[in-house]
Amino acid sequence: MEPRYDGFRAALTGTWNMLLEIFKGILSIQTPFNMIVLIVLFGCVAGVLTGIAAQIRKYGCHRQDVDFKRELVDRGLSADEIERIIKARSNEPAEACDE
Repeated sequence: MEPRYDGFRAALTGTWNMLLEIFKGILSIQTPFNMIVLIVLFGCVAGVLTGIAAQIRKYGCHRQDVDFKRELVDRGLSADEIERIIKARSNEPAEACDE
């Protein structure tokens, strides 16, 4: 049996139409003011997207760290050895996951 996405498609279409109407409403404001509103809107959207991307990156790095520690435990290393390896790893040059 195929999954049904009719409800999802309807909600997505409704959301898209609502955003389109809001955008048209902003463009219908007097000329100098609509540009100010658009610049502020784009700035806010850029800030939100940057924040979301940063959180996704932090989650990915945390997940990578947890997987590394789990792999060390699965190898049968003692807690002292794991702690020593993690400290040595944190002294390495900065990578994409470092904050």
